[in-house]
Amino acid sequence: MASCAYALPDGSMDHPHVPTINQAVLSLSELPDGWAWFGWTSECFDCDTLPPLPVAKGNASCSLVSATFPFTIEARSSSTGQVVRSSLDLAQRGGYTVSLSTEASAIQLETTYNPVAMSEIWGPLVTLLAVVVALFGLRCVVSARAQRSEEEAADPIASANGYVVLEPKNEVASTPHETSQAAAPKALIAPALKTAGGSTRLNSLDTFRGLSLTFMIFVNYGGGGYWWLDHSSWDGLTVADLLFPWFMWMQGVSMAIALKGRRHAKQSRGAMLTQIARRSATLCAIGLFLDCPDTLGTWRLPGVLQYFAFSYAWVALAMVLTGSWDGAPGAAAEEAAALASTQGARDQHSAGAHEDPWRDLRYFWREWPVVLAAPLLWLVLTFAVEVPGCGRGYLGPGGLSEFGMEKCTGGSHRYIDLKVFGHNHIYGAPTCVDAYQCKVPYDPEGLVGAFNAVFLTYLGLLAGRVMVYHSTPRARLTRLTTMGGLALALGGTLCGFKQHGGAIPVNKNLWSTSFVLVCGGGGFWMLALLYLVVDVWSAWDGAPFRYTGMNSIVVYAGSEILESFFPFFFASSPRSHWGHLASNVLGAAVWNAIATHLYHKKTFIKI
Repeated sequence: MASCAYALPDGSMDHPHVPTINQAVLSLSELPDGWAWFGWTSECFDCDTLPPLPVAKGNASCSLVSATFPFTIEARSSSTGQVVRSSLDLAQRGGYTVSLSTEASAIQLETTYNPVAMSEIWGPLVTLLAVVVALFGLRCVVSARAQRSEEEAADPIASANGYVVLEPKNEVASTPHETSQAAAPKALIAPALKTAGGSTRLNSLDTFRGLSLTFMIFVNYGGGGYWWLDHSSWDGLTVADLLFPWFMWMQGVSMAIALKGRRHAKQSRGAMLTQIARRSATLCAIGLFLDCPDTLGTWRLPGVLQYFAFSYAWVALAMVLTGSWDGAPGAAAEEAAALASTQGARDQHSAGAHEDPWRDLRYFWREWPVVLAAPLLWLVLTFAVEVPGCGRGYLGPGGLSEFGMEKCTGGSHRYIDLKVFGHNHIYGAPTCVDAYQCKVPYDPEGLVGAFNAVFLTYLGLLAGRVMVYHSTPRARLTRLTTMGGLALALGGTLCGFKQHGGAIPVNKNLWSTSFVLVCGGGGFWMLALLYLVVDVWSAWDGAPFRYTGMNSIVVYAGSEILESFFPFFFASSPRSHWGHLASNVLGAAVWNAIATHLYHKKTFIKI
C-alpha cells in the first residue's frame, strides 16, 4: 500500500496529495475482496447515491476529504451486503489511517499526522480583531480632539462638513414643524437627513451599505479560508449569504428617500420613467460587462447587477404607475407626517404620541398588487412547473442528495434558465459542487429568483418609508424592529425553524421566500441598530464604511475587475489562514481607502 504525503515538496505551494485549509487526508487501509470504501461529509444532507470514496490521483491509498463538518465513512461488501459505518470528527490538515476491524464489525481511526493547533485557525482572526479595535480606538481619540478644536473655532450655525442641512437647527426654526422640533426633547428629535451632491442621505444607511460591501469584497476574495465565511452548499444561511441580499434590501430603502426628493423637485412622470429606464439599463450593462468572459459563447447573462436592475425597475414602476410616487398617496402620507409633528409639539413630553402609526403603509396600498405579483410568480414557477425527469416542486441540489434526481439541481429554476438563457450562458460552478457533487450548471441569480429579489427590494422600501414618514427616533426604531421581527418570524415559520425541511427552506441559490424574509428581517434590525448608534447617539460617524457606502457602485465594479491584481490580492500558502486572511483583508482595506479618498475629494459617482 502506498503511503500518503503530508509535507510539501520544496518550492511548491500546493500538492495534490497534501491537505489544505479545511481538509484532512485519509489513508485508506486495504479491504477484503468485494469490499469498498464510501464516504461523504455531513454537509451533504440526505445523501443516498454515493460513489466510492474518491482517492488522490497517483496515490491510490489517499483521499483528501472535508474537515469542516463530521465525515461519515462506510465499508461495504458487494457480496454480502454488509455495511459498517462510522462518523469521524476530523481536524484541519490532520492525517488519519482508516481500517476495518478483523471481525468486520467496526471502523478504526488512528491519527498518523497531527492537525494544526487551534491557535493556527483562530489566531489570525483574534489578531485582526485586536488590530481593528486598536485602530478604532485611536481614531475615536483623534476625532474627539479634532472635533473639540473645530467647535472652539467654528461658527455654530455653519453648514456641517460641506453638506447642506435640510432641516434647520432648532435655534433658527421658523415654520410650525420646525418650531415643534425645537420644543421637543432632544432624545425625540429625528436626526436630519443630509445631502451630498443633491441626493438625500441617511448616514446609518451609508454605513450599513459600506459595511456590507466591505464584507462582500472580503468574502468574494476568499474570506480568509474560513468555511463559515463562504456560501452555504445548499440549504441554510452563512454570513456570506446575507451580504448581497442586504444590498438588495438597502436599494429599496434608498428608493424611498431618493424618490421623495424627486417628487419635491417636481420632476415629471415622463422624466421619472426615463430615469428608471436609464438606471436599469446602466446597471444591467455594467453587470453584463463584469460577467463577460473571453468568448461570447459562454457569456453569463444573469448576474448580481442584473438583479439590481430588474428589482429596481419593477418596484419603481409600481410606485410611479400607481401614483404612489407623485400622486395622492404620497401627498397624503406627507400631510399626515406634518400633522403628527405639529400635534406632537403641543406636549413636548409626548412627541410622536399623536402620530398615525400606519401612514407609511395605508396610503400606498395601490402598489401592493403590482409588487406582490412578483413573489407570487416565484411560487407558481417553483411549484407548478413540470420539469421532465424531476417532477414539480423539487427544491433540492440534485447530485448525491436523492436517487434519480442527480441532474435536477434547483428543479424548475434551472429548467427555466436553460430555456431562457441556454446551457452555456448560466453559472457553471454552483455552491453544491463540493458537498453534493452536482454535475450540472446552475445559476444562483437565475430568472425565477429575480421575482423574490423584487419582494426583498420592496421590504427595503417599507423601511425607507418608515424613515421618511415618521419623525422621531422612537417611532422609527419601534417600526423597524417590529417589521424585522415579523419578517423573521414568518421566514422561520416557512422553513420550520430548521436548516433542512419545512414548507420552504432557507436557500440563497433559490432565493426562496423564507430566505428573503429572513434577510429582510435582518436588514430591518441592522438598520435600526446602526441608526441608533450613528444617527441618534452619534457614537460613531460610520467611517470608513460610510465612505464606501457613498461610492458603492465604483467600489463593487472595481473589486470585480481588479480582483486578481496586487494589492487587492497576493498569492499565499493554501495551508495557512494567516496568508489567506492577510491577502483578503488587504484587498478590502484598499478599497475602503480608495472610497475614503473619493469622499474627501467630494467625488461621488452615481448611476
